[in-house]
Parts: sequence; C-alpha cells; structure tokens
Amino acid sequence: MSIEHDDGVYMYLFQHMDEFEDWLPRFLNQDFPVVKTEYNLAPAFQRLEGEDFNFYDVPGEPWESNTLTPAHR
Repeated sequence: MSIEHDDGVYMYLFQHMDEFEDWLPRFLNQDFPVVKTEYNLAPAFQRLEGEDFNFYDVPGEPWESNTLTPAHR
C-alpha cells in the first residue's frame, strides 16, 4: 500500500491478506481515493527502502466498492 500525504509517500507492505482486508474499508469509508494496479510493486518497495517513488507512472484504476480483494478473485 502506498499512501500519499503532504510530506511525501508512506509505503507499507502487508504480510497477510487479512491485514489488507482489515485496512481497506477504513480508507474506503473515509472517501479516500483508493487505486489498484495489476502490477506487483513489492519488489520496488523492498529496493526503495523508504525513498519516495512517483506512482503516477504506474497504470491503475479506481477501487470500486464492488471490487474483490485479490484473495477473493
């Protein structure tokens, strides 16, 4: 998960899908824009080690309320 904020970008790699599924509704219920991508960004997160990354170049689409999480596809 990448969270953009005034101070830059916070990146977090979930260890378990359950953790992701717990956090996702918290963002959706607050009307934060949530975007998904088919790309596996985990290797980039690990190489960057906390450095900012421009996610605008990564193709993605808005997360819809009826979108299934990857574990439920």
